[in-house]
Amino acid sequence: MARRLRVVAATLVLCAGSACSSSDAPPASSAAAGSSGVGAASGIAGSGANGGSSAGSLAGGGAFESGVSGVAGEVGSASAGQSPSNGGAGNTGPASAGAAGSAASAGIAGAAGGAASPGSAGATANAGAGGASGSDCAASATGCGAVLYIGGAMPRVGVDLQLHQVLTKLNLQVEDARETALPAQATGKRLVVFSYSMSSGDFKAEDWAGLTVPIIVLEHYLLPRLNMTTAQGHGFEEPVTDLELTGDDPMFAAGVAKGKVTVYSQTGEFFWGVPAAGALTIATVVGKPTEPVTFGYSAGSMMVGRVAPAKRVQVFVAVHAPPPNPTQLLNENGLQLFGGAVTWAIH
Repeated sequence: MARRLRVVAATLVLCAGSACSSSDAPPASSAAAGSSGVGAASGIAGSGANGGSSAGSLAGGGAFESGVSGVAGEVGSASAGQSPSNGGAGNTGPASAGAAGSAASAGIAGAAGGAASPGSAGATANAGAGGASGSDCAASATGCGAVLYIGGAMPRVGVDLQLHQVLTKLNLQVEDARETALPAQATGKRLVVFSYSMSSGDFKAEDWAGLTVPIIVLEHYLLPRLNMTTAQGHGFEEPVTDLELTGDDPMFAAGVAKGKVTVYSQTGEFFWGVPAAGALTIATVVGKPTEPVTFGYSAGSMMVGRVAPAKRVQVFVAVHAPPPNPTQLLNENGLQLFGGAVTWAIH
């Protein structure tokens, strides 16, 4: 039996690139009684079981109409296929996968398949009906989770409102809070945002330093209190409209090309901080590489005197004018980069 399986396997490999003619198959007498006639796609995906003719050249045993595919049936079959003339015993094989096989209904190669290895091709191979990688929840009906957004005066206006719109487009639910919020309010949240509009002197940032939920910081005075920089390693830069994008992480940089990038529609300011060596730096003040305006720590990386309990991110966005400030500074590049920071933080 092992020898037969090896012969069939070798024949299947030779037929992966194109359909085999019936003359390529061994004579019908070699398929001993159809030997459970399970040649179609080894029963893995079930679209053309029992060695009959099938779609997708490999699924269904290609053109092995002579019954050779009947030998392969002993490793499990799907009962949905057509039996070849010599595969009389094909329907008796156990349905090890059937129509819901590991490569979905398309079979190992399927109508659109181009690879011989199981599940590597087919219209829905490996991913099945869902087909999603699981890392992107933007299209999920249940959403990506909730964000606790701590800032100043409400309702949110200006840049705060722009950032809310980005979060909503990423399928995140935003829960607003003021500086009196407590860490317990972050329980079950996907992300916490500390806005530039909060009164940082009234906020007990130290109580949040050990939070095991990702945090995005838009207020530079909070950076040392969260162990993201030293006490002197932060500040602001103005007037600015452009930053220097230095990092090329595809998620964090959101596909924006490296170099000088305009992120404000009119002059404003950036908050910056100098992170520890374990941080990933994405952008700096133009002409000042020692003043990073956007950077992040992965969970478990070393910050300043503390291991990051979850992702920590500093983003360039800054407005020093007392809230509420209705000016919407961010252009499309700025909004895209904030979206990239959010996506990186929650994945």
